[in-house]
Amino acid sequence: MVLAGLVVFMMLVPVGFAAIGIKEGDWGKYKIEVIPEEMEKYFEAIEEIEWIKVEAKSISDTTVTAEQTIHFKNGTEETKTIGDALASGFIIEADLGEGNEVTAEFSGPGTTKKINGTISRIYAGASRKVNYVEFTVAQYNTTSTMKVYWDKKTGIICEISTSFSEFMGQPVEMPLLYKMTDTNLWAASIWMQWWFWVIIVVIIIVAAGSVVLLLRRLSLSLLDSK
Repeated sequence: MVLAGLVVFMMLVPVGFAAIGIKEGDWGKYKIEVIPEEMEKYFEAIEEIEWIKVEAKSISDTTVTAEQTIHFKNGTEETKTIGDALASGFIIEADLGEGNEVTAEFSGPGTTKKINGTISRIYAGASRKVNYVEFTVAQYNTTSTMKVYWDKKTGIICEISTSFSEFMGQPVEMPLLYKMTDTNLWAASIWMQWWFWVIIVVIIIVAAGSVVLLLRRLSLSLLDSK
C-alpha cells in the first residue's frame, strides 16, 4: 500500500513534452528513509527495502520504458516494468526552469503544478542544479507537504521529500525521504568520496608525525651541542 502510494505521489509528468535527457541504460538508485525511526512501524514495507533502482530500458519518441528493481534487506529482489516512466515521475523534460509546468495526475486529470525554481543540491556524490515543485496533498485522513526534485540537465528524479503534518487522522511531524544515492549519469566529485578523505587523514597523520619526529631530533641535537 505504501509503495503504491509512493508511485501515486511520483506521478508528475511534463506538459508539452520537449526533450528526453537520458538514454537507454541510464539509471538511478534510491534509498527510502523514515524519520524518526520509531515511525517505521507504520511503514513496514519501506522498512524492509535496502534500495530501489530504476533503469531506462527503451526510448521511443516520447515514451520511456523502465525497469524498477526493489532490493530488500534479506537479499531478495522484486522487478517490475514501468511502461511509461514519464507518467511514473522517473523523468521529466530536460532543461526546464522556474514557471514551467508539470502535470500532477494524482491531483486530478489536467491538474498542473509549476516548477518553483532551480537550486543546487548534492545527489549521488555531486552538486547538481535541480528543478523542484512543492505542494500539499490531503487525502485518506493524511496531510503532507511534498517537495519533488529533478536533475535539470537530464530530467531524472533525484528526491521526493514528504513531511506529514497529519497521518491517519492523527497530528504528527514525520519526514519520509526518497533520495538518489547513485547513478551512471554523472560522476561523484572526488572530495565527496570516502576514500579521498581517508587518504587526506592518513597524509595529515603522517605529516604530523613527521613534524613531531623532526622537532624531537632538533631538540636532541640542540641539547647535544650544549
